Amino acid sequence: MMNIFDHSFARTLKTRVKTKYAFQSQKLRTYRFCDNVWTFVLQDVHFRDQIYKTTLNIPDVRIVACDSLEKS
Repeated sequence: MMNIFDHSFARTLKTRVKTKYAFQSQKLRTYRFCDNVWTFVLQDVHFRDQIYKTTLNIPDVRIVACDSLEKS
């Protein structure tokens, strides 16, 4: 079930999302690499929309990133 969700979510992000954000953090609180998964915890993050020039200020952000496997 999760594989179907992951595939559908990735396809939707690729085809429907047009807005791009840039972000800057005042502090990288922690980072970790375990079992091929990166985890970053950022503090005082500023997200900026590159089209509408809006800014979001978020106190704490966690980013989790892993390899994606594309199956043919």
